[in-house]
Amino acid sequence: MTVAFFLYSAAIWSERCQRRLVLWMAVLMAFGFLADSIGTGMMMQLARDKGLQVGVHGCFGYVALAIMFLHFVWAVGTVLFDEKWQIYFSRFSIWAWCLWVIAFVIGGMGAVNKG
Repeated sequence: MTVAFFLYSAAIWSERCQRRLVLWMAVLMAFGFLADSIGTGMMMQLARDKGLQVGVHGCFGYVALAIMFLHFVWAVGTVLFDEKWQIYFSRFSIWAWCLWVIAFVIGGMGAVNKG
């Protein structure tokens, strides 16, 4: 999950600072999504093994993962097909990132409380 945090954050904040989305940023988003998907799958399996139910973090996590995927698809579309999407992409990016960070922090707090 930490790898996903760094990859996704680097992509979002690079785009934000440069005010332009380029292919390498979309690639970072892809690897961030992949890392998050793997981490989420591992956490789901761990929760199942312990008999835990999906809580607030799980709900946030699923929503954040879905938004992360849609965000990546939008990034690829913007880079490859239509730069007009850039302005809307930039506006949405920070909100998508914030939601993802909230899920990340809630998960970390839960791990600390149970650890």
